[in-house]
Amino acid sequence: MTAFVPTRKSGKSDRAVVLDMAKAATPGSILTYEAIIEALSIDSADRAIDKAVASHAARAASQSLLRTDSRCLIAIRGQGYRVSIGSDHHGVALDRYTRADAQLHRGVQVLAHVRRDEMSPNQLIAHDGTMLVMGALVQMTSATRKRQDRIETILARIAGKVGVSLDDDDDDKAG
Repeated sequence: MTAFVPTRKSGKSDRAVVLDMAKAATPGSILTYEAIIEALSIDSADRAIDKAVASHAARAASQSLLRTDSRCLIAIRGQGYRVSIGSDHHGVALDRYTRADAQLHRGVQVLAHVRRDEMSPNQLIAHDGTMLVMGALVQMTSATRKRQDRIETILARIAGKVGVSLDDDDDDKAG
């Protein structure tokens, strides 16, 4: 890992520039790719700033923004990044949970389909141990997801019977 070497005269990293933009923005507003690229280009020492650089800086800034301001940057395809509002976090978390679940399943598939004859005895032991742990993890997350889905279904039925909405949007309309 190489040490951070500032590329702009101010000494700020790309992450810090986008983080400052996000902190100054109104929650719900969009930081366009063009605005991010323009901000990153200011005081930047002879390097091309493109959409990929802007995206990398925004993803890094989003992690810091979440820790410091309880907000994150949500990618808006073809436009840029929206500064989250509180009600966005549930959807973002569910999306990340779903993607992580899929990655766990893919990891187990990679472990399941291996050429064991090309592995040493020690590698086989390590492989089988990893397969055991990852397989158990996938089964636990799958069982937890099923239980949570059943609970949410039951709550939705109960809420429907008593005339209560579980939608986040309805809370906004009532207030």
